[in-house]
Formats: sequence, C-alpha cells, structure tokens
Amino acid sequence: MTTTHRHSEAPGFTCENCGRTMLFAPYCAACDTVYPERRGLNLFDRIGLPRTFFLDPDLLDRREVEISRQVHPDRFVGREGRADLAVSFQASLNEALRVLREPFARAEYLLSLAPEYASELRDSRALPDGFLAAQLELREELDGGASEARVQEIRRRARRDLQEVEARVGELFRLMESGEGDPRALRAEVRLLLNQVKYFQNVQRAARGESDPRATP
Repeated sequence: MTTTHRHSEAPGFTCENCGRTMLFAPYCAACDTVYPERRGLNLFDRIGLPRTFFLDPDLLDRREVEISRQVHPDRFVGREGRADLAVSFQASLNEALRVLREPFARAEYLLSLAPEYASELRDSRALPDGFLAAQLELREELDGGASEARVQEIRRRARRDLQEVEARVGELFRLMESGEGDPRALRAEVRLLLNQVKYFQNVQRAARGESDPRATP
C-alpha cells in the first residue's frame, strides 16, 4: 500500500524578469536577476524542495550540483559587486544542504517551522525517566577502562539506539504529514526522541575513542 504524505510542495519560483523556473529562489542564473527578499525563505523553499522529512538523498545531491554550477563564485569573477553576492549564495546553499541532508537536523528544522513550536517545545529538554542515569553509567564504564568486548558492545548498542530513534522519528513525521494523529502529541514525541540523540552520539564517540567536537581544548 502506498502512503501519501500531505506535505508542503516546493514553491517552484519563476523569475519575474525572464519567466524561467528557478532552482535557487534568491537568484535567476538565466538572466542574472537577484531576489534579495527571498534570502529569508525557509531552507526547503530556498532550494526548491518539498517541505518533508522524506527527502530523497539523490535529489539533494542533484540539486547541489545544479545550484552550485549557477552560484559558484568562479562564475562571478571580475564582475563588479557580484563577488560578495556569490559567496553569500554559496553559503546559503551550503547551510540548506547541511541541515536537510542529516535526518536528525532535518527533523529539528521541521519542528522549528511549526507555528506552535516556540510555545510548545523550544525550551523542552525532557528525557525519559532513568535515561540520563543510564547514559552516565555507560560513559563511566567507558572512562573506567571497559574491556574491548564491552566497548564494542556499547558501540553497537548506541548505533542501534540511533537507528531506532531515526526510524521512530520517520514514523512520527509520516503520521504528521499524512494528517493522522494529534499533531501536538506527535511533535512532543519527536522532541523527546531528538533530545536523546546527542547522548547516544556522545556514547558512540566515546566508544570509538573520539573526543566531543563541542569540547573546548
């Protein structure tokens, strides 16, 4: 059975100057027209993709290649007043791709687009009962010189936990995008799951012997 996701379609911006369809909403490469007011668009609209959790990675790759050709700074060399613009376009594209490529970052971003997010969830750091204590115990094991077999077991467990979280987050967004269930409750469960991700990732890094990239040297 095919499930239809009820998500916002990409806007498919058309250049007001030449009438061409634009891949990158702030700039028409066909006629060199800039649309400064479109820089504030959400990341999906900015690069012409539907607002959905279920983005095709191949489509993202194709969009990166297509837009990069249009806004690469090398195209603007020697053109007065365009060099800085090209850099800002490339940075805007990179930001969109960085967030939308990674499932958990994409889920966070989709939550932030919900009008109710600020009042419901922005400051929520809730975790399941007993979760934090269990994660601290795992870190203590790793820091205390656990055997190699135990370290590998912890790594596998953290990887499995992340896979399960991603699968459940996907299921929750499927329900939201299909218009099923209580949106508020679904968003709250997604928030609860995403709050756990950094702990699983930190344990995974520790089990690989890697430092936390956010740590101050």
